[in-house]
Amino acid sequence: MSIESYAATFSDTVLAVALLWLFSYAARIAVGVRGIRLWGWSHLAYTLGSAIQTTALWPLPVQHAGALLAVAGLGGLAVAMRLFVHQQPLSATERRLLALPLMAAAACVAYGSVAGGTELDSVALAGVEMCVIASFAYHLQALRSAPYHAPAQLMRAGCALLLLLYLADLGTLLVRGSAARLAGDATWIAADLSLWFLLNFSMVMLASFRALEAMRHMAHIDPLTGALNRRGFEAAVATPAEGAPAAAPTGVLVIDVDHFKQVNDRFGHEAGDRVLRSIASTLLSEIRPVDLLARFGGEEFVIVLADCDGEAAFARAEHLRERAKALQFEWLDAHVRITLSVGVASGPASDIERLRQQADEAMYEAKRGGRDRALRHGAAAQARAAA
Repeated sequence: MSIESYAATFSDTVLAVALLWLFSYAARIAVGVRGIRLWGWSHLAYTLGSAIQTTALWPLPVQHAGALLAVAGLGGLAVAMRLFVHQQPLSATERRLLALPLMAAAACVAYGSVAGGTELDSVALAGVEMCVIASFAYHLQALRSAPYHAPAQLMRAGCALLLLLYLADLGTLLVRGSAARLAGDATWIAADLSLWFLLNFSMVMLASFRALEAMRHMAHIDPLTGALNRRGFEAAVATPAEGAPAAAPTGVLVIDVDHFKQVNDRFGHEAGDRVLRSIASTLLSEIRPVDLLARFGGEEFVIVLADCDGEAAFARAEHLRERAKALQFEWLDAHVRITLSVGVASGPASDIERLRQQADEAMYEAKRGGRDRALRHGAAAQARAAA
């Protein structure tokens, strides 16, 4: 390698450290998003390993160790990309498919360390590089929606160019030997570093978008119960589900935990928080994915039931009330029961706020009527008229 090649490799290592800091920062912001921090650490391992493996100044055992580090880094990059795109753990089949090229590469490096020389290291590393980059391109095609589509496509283009670059180097290595391989040329190294910079630049953009999405999601979620907060509820009802007609029947339930202040006063706010978490968990488990659950503050919850008329909404309210009533809280006194007062309203999906106000009125009527009951808005009006 020339002095220029050594300088380029050193600068690439420094850049990998800076990228690790950026990805770690993005991971701290993007709470719950998989793959971001792993990408930063894996890229640093791959960069350091490649630099060690290709630097003739190091003794052969160190170069072999560098090759193994680079292979491990590539494996981490493949896992990071899979986790980042799909946000789900790897299946058993995927883990086996990933292990095959990594084990083959490790075997080549181990054999090369016994036989002497680094030619097998280079062949193994180039093979794993191509497999991993091909996996990048495969997974990135799943990012089709804005704002992810543009950087994902840019990254796929970089993957295609890198595959051509490594294929040319591997072909030269196999045909002519290590003395004539392209990877020792300063121009080839510059092209390789530039394309990896393109991949990392695109990944930084993708991670930033994921972080912003996570922050926006957290701004709409009540941290105690995991339900939507008021802002999240307003945002959700302002953007109804695609294809949902404005006149579709919708049920709205306003739910209040009875005598909740007594729970806080007698057992402490921590006990009250545990009650609220249990109630919210029960409500979430009983509604459909198309429905909405929000905590409006204190002990009040709101549920929007999509495609649900008045009779069905009232039946759901009674079911939820009974489910909450059956909850067991061993750490409360045996005679303490947690019950709900539920107000129910129904109407067109285009009028959610009015329905919420009607359900709120019905809920207060249910509390005045003795609590631990569900009451429809129409029935509440009749009760007031009769009184």
